[in-house]
Amino acid sequence: MIGSQREENVPVSLHLAESILANQAKEIELRKQAEENKKQSLKYDYDLAKQSLQVQLEDRREQRAHQKVLWKWFMWFGAFLILITSGFVCWALYLDKEAFLLEIIRILFYGGSGFCAGISLNKMKKNDSEPPQE
Repeated sequence: MIGSQREENVPVSLHLAESILANQAKEIELRKQAEENKKQSLKYDYDLAKQSLQVQLEDRREQRAHQKVLWKWFMWFGAFLILITSGFVCWALYLDKEAFLLEIIRILFYGGSGFCAGISLNKMKKNDSEPPQE
């Protein structure tokens, strides 16, 4: 009777051992696939980050070029205004109209200071009316 129990248990335990080994082999295969998927995901993330940095680099280069062009035109416009203003001042001094020049300078000073004060007050009111951001 003892011998028959051992013979019956041997095939069951052999079958159990085979199924455990098969499950372990499947688990190892799944781990390999998961590792490959992780490597592929990291590769895609790296490629995406590299492309994103390249696009940002190109965008920043275009932005700098645009700012350079705008600055150049701003400088030319400023030089033109200075040339026109100095021409007007020279013309007025040539005609002995110093009082006229002083009056224009006074108007520009008071108007400019009033304009700056108005802008400052408007900004202060705008900042006071905005609710604090969280």
